[in-house]
Amino acid sequence: MNQQQVGVVQMTTAMALSGGVGLWATWAAMPSVGVVFWRCVFGFIALLGFMLFTGRIHRGWISRPQVLWSLAAGTALVLNWVCFFQSFRYVSIGISTIVYQAQPLLVVLGGMVFFKERMGLNRWLWLGLGLVGMVALVLARGGVSLSGDHYLLGIALSLAAATFYAAGTLIAKCMPKTPATTVTLMQVLVGMLIMSALGALAYVPQTPVQWLSVGMLGAVNTALMMSLVYAAISRLPTYVFAALSFVYPLVAVLLDWWVFGHVLNAWQILATVFIVLAVMGMNLNWSIGFKSKRPESTTGCCTWYA
Repeated sequence: MNQQQVGVVQMTTAMALSGGVGLWATWAAMPSVGVVFWRCVFGFIALLGFMLFTGRIHRGWISRPQVLWSLAAGTALVLNWVCFFQSFRYVSIGISTIVYQAQPLLVVLGGMVFFKERMGLNRWLWLGLGLVGMVALVLARGGVSLSGDHYLLGIALSLAAATFYAAGTLIAKCMPKTPATTVTLMQVLVGMLIMSALGALAYVPQTPVQWLSVGMLGAVNTALMMSLVYAAISRLPTYVFAALSFVYPLVAVLLDWWVFGHVLNAWQILATVFIVLAVMGMNLNWSIGFKSKRPESTTGCCTWYA
């Protein structure tokens, strides 16, 4: 296989693994702070072992500015996980994952607000389509009353998760050049500290299924998945990377249907199409006529993972 084919396999595998995050978080059967804490623990152990084995930890391996920026990005990341896992209590994994795909739209908005990045007409149109998709997803339940509406609460939590993820992405833009494994290691370390302060140590897995679930979230869905994503980035042009990112929500929706029997209704499917088109159009800079420029650079690509 050539380098691009290797990258396709790596990215597809990583996004397929991401699609199972909701299942493991649900099967962990613990409060979200507990699930995130143990995910960080196993992710830290796996990443630390990998970095020690490959000689990536040495004298001067991380600078003080890198530590400080990693602390900020790590805080956003773990809050994203807490909100995302909590949303599964109120909406299906499929619905929550679809809302979570608003990340790139929020990153673009954040770039415009905080970095004064310019946004042309095409991007405003795609952003508008994404907003229409979000509204349609809310209305798909058949009611918009906030009083006791768990469906809306679930969507709000998933959108909050996407917002925290976008914040972490924007923070990462300010960081000195830092290896992805170093950033992720520092992020899960921060996660352990924050979740401990929030009382996560009171929640300890009691069954083999719970231990397996948090172990998979940490070792596979954090350490292994992130390694595959960052290995794929250097091998794939932006349009291929962005397209393969949609394997993640597709697998999540299919697993949600196969395992839990949750099926999207017609309005939810339509809303999903709007959101997917908006994100693809935004990422690939499609014109109104849906003509992709297909840039070969991988910069500016939004990495999706939960």
